Amino acid sequence: GRVADFLELGELFAKDALDRTESCGGHFREESVELDGPQKGEAKRDDENFT
Repeated sequence: GRVADFLELGELFAKDALDRTESCGGHFREESVELDGPQKGEAKRDDENFT
């Protein structure tokens, strides 16, 4: 039913977040931070693979 669908969707979101190696949206990884340049301290972006 609908509840099972929502639980499955939540599980997919969690798996996707764990598999990410970059920051995306509300998912921020401390090891994926720009260390220098004008974007210093900002989350690194991977626009080629995720848009």
